[in-house]
Amino acid sequence: MKKIIKLFNLKSVTFRLFIYISAIWFPFSAIVIGSLRMISLRQLDNTIQNQMDNVAYFSAIINDDLARVTRLLYTLCGDADVEKFVGQRDKNFDYQDYLAYYDAYSKLKDYRQTSMYIDDIFILIPNTGELLTANNSLITLDDTYQMMIDSYSNTGKEFYNYKDEMIYLLQGGNGILCGIKVSASHIGNTLRSYSGGSYDFYLIDSKTGELLGEKSAGETGKQIFERLKGVEQLPGELSIGEITYLLDRVRTPNNYFDIILYSDKTKVYHDVYFIQRVWLFLTIAAFLLPLFIAWLLRCMLSQPMNKLVTAMQMVEQEIYNYKLPEDESQEFNFVFRQYNSMAEKVEKLIQEVYEKQLQVEQAKLKQLQAQINPHFLFNSFYMGYRMAKSGDSEKVAQLCYYLGDYFKVLTYVSNDYISLQEEIKFTETYLLLNQMRFGEKLSYEINMQEGLEEELIPPLLLQPIIENAIRHGVEKTSMSCKIYIEVTKEREKLNFRIEDNCHAITEEKVRELSSVLSAQNYPQQSFGLWNIQQRLMSIHSEAGGLILKITEDGCFQVTFQV
Repeated sequence: MKKIIKLFNLKSVTFRLFIYISAIWFPFSAIVIGSLRMISLRQLDNTIQNQMDNVAYFSAIINDDLARVTRLLYTLCGDADVEKFVGQRDKNFDYQDYLAYYDAYSKLKDYRQTSMYIDDIFILIPNTGELLTANNSLITLDDTYQMMIDSYSNTGKEFYNYKDEMIYLLQGGNGILCGIKVSASHIGNTLRSYSGGSYDFYLIDSKTGELLGEKSAGETGKQIFERLKGVEQLPGELSIGEITYLLDRVRTPNNYFDIILYSDKTKVYHDVYFIQRVWLFLTIAAFLLPLFIAWLLRCMLSQPMNKLVTAMQMVEQEIYNYKLPEDESQEFNFVFRQYNSMAEKVEKLIQEVYEKQLQVEQAKLKQLQAQINPHFLFNSFYMGYRMAKSGDSEKVAQLCYYLGDYFKVLTYVSNDYISLQEEIKFTETYLLLNQMRFGEKLSYEINMQEGLEEELIPPLLLQPIIENAIRHGVEKTSMSCKIYIEVTKEREKLNFRIEDNCHAITEEKVRELSSVLSAQNYPQQSFGLWNIQQRLMSIHSEAGGLILKITEDGCFQVTFQV
């Protein structure tokens, strides 16, 4: 799902490629698909129209043939031999009657051969109630024929349906009544022979809607006929079971029957359905092809670019050991090799810069430490000078002893770290030296949590703070002062607290000292505190370095963490 969302990111190369390709492909596809749709509809119309034209053409031939037969019937009714036989035929059948019969009968058989659709031709002999037919010679007039003849005499109806035959009656000017039997099967066979199996049909009486030629209609035709009984307007389609049939009508008004065409819609639409399937396939392809091309281009371009972006993000996070695998195309592999080489060089360069910077910091720290020592020595020697001047040799001896301890510790100051015990001893030596200077005016107390003696810290962290307390506190007051030093450990950090109760340092002085600590360059005063601040910030800047404040009881307090 994430890949899909990433694929359709509005700013992604893949999505833009998809938009560009779609802008070209979709209009082209719409034109092609629309053209196929129009072609399919036009082909369907042409198919149906061709069927109609085909049926209309051959039905017109049938109409012309039947019309020609009708005209021949009029000729037959006026034929002298037929008129002679009908006029003299009675129950007594002599030789003259036989000759007249033979001539008339021969004429009937000749007329029957004039059309393939004629099953029989007959002439009514009213004197004897007989019919002279081309097929059966003389036959007795049965009830069916009698009914048709009576109907013709009373109503003038010329067309009748009997079994699988259509019967046409007409009467000549001489009163002779003739008729022909047209086979619905023959008409059906003729039309089917030209259909190619693409359609079928059945015949109905154009006036009554009665089914003509039931035997030739077929089961499907009969079912359609039954479903359409009572329907005035012929529908375009009709479903029987799972099959839908297309319907149409061809009229033959001169012959009193209509041809109802029906064809399986699936067969008629076969080509159309094929084109529609092609249309559907092209529609899907029109949508999927841009996606596929976009995906292909993504594999070729976007994925390698994403790998390169990921690598650059690693560089932003200062992760330089991330290497790009050379598993893409030749061009991208070249870029990946250049990136890997660049990252390796950058990592090496950064390491070199870091080492040089560390060396500079160490040199700077050593320089700052070296700047502390002369300052302290100056004060110590100046104090020894005054003691010697006053003739106090015992104190001068103590001073030299303490200075010896001082220099003993100082020999280790060149190291980056010393033990906390050595730092405390160095600080106490400094306090003893100052006690020699101030006497009972100065006292001190040192409390260190047990077990911290061997903890390592940067050297000379406490002495400058004690010196600041003496310069700005003990020297500025006539009261007795006590300096309190406490060292504890909490959460792997050493906590230092130095306080004096001289009450000589004010809030204003605290703000002044705090501004000195934040200075970037060497200050003109309070250099010792600034020196410690710089060293602490270079080691552990998160702790904030020295924190100066006046406590509630007026004591000046300095705290820091290592």
